[in-house]
Amino acid sequence: MHKCPRTHQHAALARPRSRIEYFVFGLLAEMQGHEVQLYTILLDGALNRYPTVKVTFARDMPSGGALSNPKDNALVTGLEDKMIEAYGTALVEVKCKAAGGGKVDLSGKMLRPQHVGALFAAVERYKVAELDLSLNQLGAEGGALMAAALEANTTLTKLECAQLGRPSNQGQGLAVLLEGPT
Repeated sequence: MHKCPRTHQHAALARPRSRIEYFVFGLLAEMQGHEVQLYTILLDGALNRYPTVKVTFARDMPSGGALSNPKDNALVTGLEDKMIEAYGTALVEVKCKAAGGGKVDLSGKMLRPQHVGALFAAVERYKVAELDLSLNQLGAEGGALMAAALEANTTLTKLECAQLGRPSNQGQGLAVLLEGPT
């Protein structure tokens, strides 16, 4: 079986790296209810449009890529953190409002513990019934904040979530969440 050698053109098609420009403009557009389209120019000059680019894991973040100056990593990481903070707060409002009391899919949206307060305020304000928070960055701290928020929640009937804390205590965190009024 003959295999083609991997060229830069093939590597670009395999998996787009999340660049800081796309990261910032993509998140800003989503906060405003729009989509940013990502294109690359191939070695032959043709345009290639990526249908979607998801930034779910740390390796997908701009700081997870090959920076032209590795000393910029702290600066890029700081920008990512500021952008994620603003993005999460705005996105929970936009998505909850758009759902009209139905299901809100916030899976893989980089939500962190600092977003839980804004999230549950929007859930109550827009009477969200179902919420998907899987594949976020909530951790044990976010799980504890969610458990407290669920005690006062009056609208949710279904909550999908995962990775609330370390794998050894995930079952305990979910049990606490499910004991609330949901």
